[in-house]
Amino acid sequence: NATGIKMVFVLFQDTPSGHAAMRYAADIGQRLSAELHIRYLAPRHGTDSVEDKRVRARVVELLGERPRTVSYAYEDDPHGGMPTAALVVDAKLARRRVDAWVVAPAGESGVCARGNGPVCIPLGDGESGSYANLVGIPIARALGLPVFFYHTTWRNPAAASDDPRAHMSPDAQLVIATAQQRAVAARVSYQTVIEMADGVAEGIVRAALREGCSCILTARGCGTGRGSYVDQLLDESPIPVWSAPRKEAA
Repeated sequence: NATGIKMVFVLFQDTPSGHAAMRYAADIGQRLSAELHIRYLAPRHGTDSVEDKRVRARVVELLGERPRTVSYAYEDDPHGGMPTAALVVDAKLARRRVDAWVVAPAGESGVCARGNGPVCIPLGDGESGSYANLVGIPIARALGLPVFFYHTTWRNPAAASDDPRAHMSPDAQLVIATAQQRAVAARVSYQTVIEMADGVAEGIVRAALREGCSCILTARGCGTGRGSYVDQLLDESPIPVWSAPRKEAA
């Protein structure tokens, strides 16, 4: 598995949004050939056989007999013991920096619920965009989807041209060139759009909707916590947002 993702975790929630999240997680697991783990929450004294049977029967109703593991986690530690080679479908967890892939599914029940649209990978002029395409291109390839690279730049008063490329910084140009080279090497088809937008998150969402993207794949900067454009995307995007695992800055 070139993506490094070995397991897909999702919490059991017997609600419409919970059902959609479980279906989304099951679809990811199937597409990435990763084990599907469904966890239901139990108090610290544990669970009982009645509840366990109920949850397992409900999972079969929702997902059929496809292979998966059903277990419980404690209510105060729902993601305890989660391996680093994991992907977690959990919109709340997406707002935290964790050492695992996290997906906010935006109510979707499958990766291609919107159609076989590309994976949107926003590219800035820093290391977060470079890291996002490094780990995101193998994801797109495993999903069988093309990539849509997007960059929005601020207007440079010294540049008279209205062409957004004339306003890009050298660092941004390098990030984009590297991303394109990586896509070619991985044999993943791609499109690149560069424009000037009023806001980064707004520009990303608008472009992803315009291109019919299946998801937006991002990475936090090593020194960035709350308030990053990833958090803004989670607030604004009606499209699923995948966030790559990053460790805290040293």
